[in-house]
Amino acid sequence: MVHSTYRHRTSITGMTNLMINDVTKADNTSFHCFVVVKRCASYNQYEDEIHYGGGTRLIIKEPSQMSNISQEPLVLAAYVTVKFFIAVILVVLGCVCGRAKNTKRSI
Repeated sequence: MVHSTYRHRTSITGMTNLMINDVTKADNTSFHCFVVVKRCASYNQYEDEIHYGGGTRLIIKEPSQMSNISQEPLVLAAYVTVKFFIAVILVVLGCVCGRAKNTKRSI
């Protein structure tokens, strides 16, 4: 029994993991699992027993909040990369200038 808004967007992985695809703001809710057990009451008569599990709250953040969080590591990585290349350039220039001075002294 899957609600129509989740049909073709959900799957169970492992023993009890609920996977939701194409998550939207409308998915910002609590999810509850339950199991329906058919119990034999008598010959050709069954009773349904419903066992409810605990709920899980899914919190959906706005895309702008998510993009700010994901951009911070990129900014830090870009900063470190630029600093690294500047350091490499300075070392190379230092080596080139040092060799040029040694070459002039040799002559």
